[in-house]
Amino acid sequence: MDDRVIYGRGPSSFVIHRELHHRIGALTPNHEHDASYAQLYIYNPGAALDIRHKRNPRLNRYVLQVIQGTLV
Repeated sequence: MDDRVIYGRGPSSFVIHRELHHRIGALTPNHEHDASYAQLYIYNPGAALDIRHKRNPRLNRYVLQVIQGTLV
C-alpha cells in the first residue's frame, strides 16, 4: 500500500498499486449496533422503517414511510 492518503471530505481514500481505493463500512452491522445508512437497504422495508424511526423518534413515522417508499 502506498503511504499517500488523499485527505478531504468523504470516505477515507488511499492508493494501492497506483489505484485509488476508498475505505467504507460493512454492509452488515456488528452485533453491538443497529443497522444504519446503506446497511438498511438490505433489510425488508418494514424492519428498515422500524430502525429509522427508533433512531429518529421525533420524526413522523408516516413521513419516513413515504420517503422510504420513494427511495426504494
